[in-house]
Amino acid sequence: MKSSSIYIKRIMILTLATLLVGFVISCDQTSTSIPTDSPSSFLDTFSSGTAIVGTDTTTIWEETTTTVLTTFTTITTPPIIDIEFDYLGNTLPTNQIIRFEMTNANQTWFWNGPPVFSPYGTEVYWARIVSSWEETEIWYSQKINGLWTNGRKLVINGINGYSCCPVFTSNADEMYFMNVSLSGTRRIYKVTKIAGIWSNPQSLDISIPTGNDMEWRFSVADSKNIYISLISTSGLEQPKLYFIKYDNGEYNTPEYINALNQIGYSSSSPYIAVDESYIIFQSNRSSTWGYLDIFVSFKNGDGDFMTPINLGRQVNSTEEETSAIVSADGKYLFFTTVKTNDSFYAPYWIELDELPAFMYR
Repeated sequence: MKSSSIYIKRIMILTLATLLVGFVISCDQTSTSIPTDSPSSFLDTFSSGTAIVGTDTTTIWEETTTTVLTTFTTITTPPIIDIEFDYLGNTLPTNQIIRFEMTNANQTWFWNGPPVFSPYGTEVYWARIVSSWEETEIWYSQKINGLWTNGRKLVINGINGYSCCPVFTSNADEMYFMNVSLSGTRRIYKVTKIAGIWSNPQSLDISIPTGNDMEWRFSVADSKNIYISLISTSGLEQPKLYFIKYDNGEYNTPEYINALNQIGYSSSSPYIAVDESYIIFQSNRSSTWGYLDIFVSFKNGDGDFMTPINLGRQVNSTEEETSAIVSADGKYLFFTTVKTNDSFYAPYWIELDELPAFMYR
């Protein structure tokens, strides 16, 4: 009888301890939300050792090697850096550039800029040259059930003419791109993903200074501020970089960025970090090794861009390096150039933190 009493007491103590642990865990609960663009693909991105349950609101338990429950978190918008991109199965680069491979590239079609992956890494977009630089189409592929679909042309109701230069911020449900109408007018559009379809195209109301026109490439920060290169319609001045502030729902007049431009030289094709801490662009200024090199400029403590830094021989060569961007996970620099055995411009990539300019930022 005495031993039974002790046994019952032990059971009560263990039960109470279990309840207390559950209470502590539930108090540590945080709430976010699952991305709606591709839930099944998103779930595939989590590493082993993480158990996932549910569909609409997914609860995730991260376990230690001893399988002891340590955290309890409900996630809807995970940090991009934690998502594992597979980059179409390409071999990942380190401290040397390698070509990014895609079926039939430079055989049945040509690149106009590098591939652009969505913030969750489950979609990739690129611009294909149809018959000239001005005649391009945006194509895309999606990762569905662990496999990448064949490329297909992006068709958006209400958009005609030619489109190029897809751009994402951290928001996977919004995409920007440049469109050239059949009459030759250039506009930046924003589309929104609704039920898995890019819809509701909106032409951004941007007042371009007289005597200038937009170049193809531009970049958008999470603040919705735009960085773009404008070129003189007279052809007497090379393209220069401008900043377009998004202010209270409207875009201000483009502002010339003195720190990034040099008279007599070009500065174009900007990529802005989503937090606007640095900008990457191409230029033919006097410190280049080829016709065009890729440069980076970081902001100082006052929020001003500092002297641009050439990205060095790991990236730049005696050829032309153009159209640089950073992958959505922040790990890789993509750009286009022409190397031996390339019949036209092709995308190359390298690990960003292997570049001296980024090692000590």
